[in-house]
Amino acid sequence: MDTDWTQRDIIDLEYCLDRDSNESHEQLHRRDRAIFLECCNDREDNPRRLLHHWLTARRRALFDASGMKSPGSQVATSLRLLTLLLYGLGLVLGGAAGLSFFNYSGTNPVNVFHFLLLFIVPQLIMLVLLLGATVLRLTGIRLWPSLLVRLFIGLLPFLSGRHGAGAKRLSGLLRRITTAYSSLLYWPLFLMAQKFMAFLNTGLLAATLLKISTTDQAFGWQSTIQLSTPLIHRIVNLLAAPWSWLVPERFAYPSLAEIEGSRIILKDGVYHLATQDLVSWWPFLVLALLTYGLLLRLLLVPFGAIMRHRSLRRLNLHRPDLLRIVQRMRTPLLDSVAADAPDQLSAYSADGDRQPASTPDRYTPSDRPLLTVVPDDLADKRFTVPLDHLLSRHGLPVGDREILRSDEPLPADQLQRIAEACRSQQTGLLLITEAWLPPINEWLHTLRQIRAAIGTTTPIFVGLVGSPTETDTFATPLPQDRLLWQHKLQELGDPFLSVFELGAGNRRAGQDSP
Repeated sequence: MDTDWTQRDIIDLEYCLDRDSNESHEQLHRRDRAIFLECCNDREDNPRRLLHHWLTARRRALFDASGMKSPGSQVATSLRLLTLLLYGLGLVLGGAAGLSFFNYSGTNPVNVFHFLLLFIVPQLIMLVLLLGATVLRLTGIRLWPSLLVRLFIGLLPFLSGRHGAGAKRLSGLLRRITTAYSSLLYWPLFLMAQKFMAFLNTGLLAATLLKISTTDQAFGWQSTIQLSTPLIHRIVNLLAAPWSWLVPERFAYPSLAEIEGSRIILKDGVYHLATQDLVSWWPFLVLALLTYGLLLRLLLVPFGAIMRHRSLRRLNLHRPDLLRIVQRMRTPLLDSVAADAPDQLSAYSADGDRQPASTPDRYTPSDRPLLTVVPDDLADKRFTVPLDHLLSRHGLPVGDREILRSDEPLPADQLQRIAEACRSQQTGLLLITEAWLPPINEWLHTLRQIRAAIGTTTPIFVGLVGSPTETDTFATPLPQDRLLWQHKLQELGDPFLSVFELGAGNRRAGQDSP
């Protein structure tokens, strides 16, 4: 059974990922492998459980020892306080609206049209829009949230005061979060809004009953438009359909005669109207407020809670940055493998080519090798075997390989092959690139083409390799090169895109880490 995740876990997970963004692969591998050996069974292969074990260990190391609250716990506490404030605000606003509306002075009865237009019709319109938005969301169409997010991102440079690359990275971060956690952001807000409206309607209903029971209220209807009494009766009968089968008819809604008797004509006044007709409206108004205002919200609250839980259960954790955590946990350290099989790590073929090391228990979410896309200047045999060995050290199994020509656009037939390979094998894509070359627009355009072809949720790993040194075919990329690539790719706002460094652990001569 999968481990249940919470919003608190998601916030803490993103915090831990951000802390790890500047750490080297070797440090992260040793730490994550130690976490796996400490708290996981060697046969454990469920990525959700592995990630939850990892998050629990990281939270314990970062916060439990110091007694500090994690960011997720702080946000959860703040949201609970905000929710209580909203509940109180809803009660106060609803009560104030009801008390201020019923201000009958004995000469002007309460116009039932005003009550319906202020307190019932807007809620019905909101419920219809909410139902439509929910149906679209469940079918995978997100129209209004997407438009609102785009509008907010467009205004972000003016709101944040950031411009240029900083604003682009911030916009990319928001797009990444809203894409990865769209449902997790929507359903808690949906649930909070329904609870707020339930408390607001409770306050309004309480104020209505208080005024009706403690003051002499009269109700009538009037309109400049010449509405016929039978038409009003049909509308009232339709609105009362949800409760008319349960409540006696004389309380469910006014009769045709009572509606006619409560009609207010300006030149005639109200003194000739019968009291029985003027008070016949209040049960209908109370039941309308109870049904359309309160009970529907109370039904939407458990629906929202179920959908929130469902979105957490269906949370897509097959993102490259998360899969690399699982790979580091499941992949033995190089020195431990060397201790068991030193001949595998130092094996060379007769012509001097180095053979890739064996790394048992390698893990990928689909148990399939990644489709590897390599630039043409790294496709030579003298680079292929060291590159395979390097990928093996990172727990990335080598699968089919496509060669990307740097001097021409990506051919349509090759793009189709890449898309078909990812779809048929249900695997991710590993894009190798040379870190010392900046991410130019042509390369980014190729990346966007590949993303559009393989789908929005297929993991894409961008592996950065450094230039050769005297001891290694591929050195670890320079920190400034890695940061440049990270910042540029963050601007894309793709949660299923991850950039990381590949290297043998050494940098170019004369270059030190900052």
